[in-house]
Amino acid sequence: MKAETVDDLVNWTRDTHGLLARRLRQSADQQSRTRSELLMRYLADHEAALEKMVAEYEGRADQGSLGTWVYDYVTENPVHIDNLDADAHGESDVEEISATIFAVHTQLIGLYRYLLGRADTPDLRDLIKELLALEQHEAMRLAHQVNRVVDV
Repeated sequence: MKAETVDDLVNWTRDTHGLLARRLRQSADQQSRTRSELLMRYLADHEAALEKMVAEYEGRADQGSLGTWVYDYVTENPVHIDNLDADAHGESDVEEISATIFAVHTQLIGLYRYLLGRADTPDLRDLIKELLALEQHEAMRLAHQVNRVVDV
């Protein structure tokens, strides 16, 4: 992840959700387990919707806020996205899929929490609050849906 400004960070967040959506779709096509395939397709659709939501925030954000530097945090606390390549064997289980997705969302939530504490203008605080709330709400929604799949 290379992000030097809030704008870069928002772009990266949007692109990350898009990447998750594409990789989940690829993996779903290779799944031999029906529940895993259905979960991956649901998560892919959800991540694609998040990609669009983040783009909407970006479009209406204050341009001055988007230009704020965030390089120090990103350098010291890079967000890692692991295990996103398509599952070549089609054997991922629901728990593995969930852990991968929640790890990404947890890192994004941590990033936005940190930035909220460092935001020095009301416009920037509002933008970060909105993005943090979006990530938190969607992570909770995903957790609920994943639990429903596990219970089935």
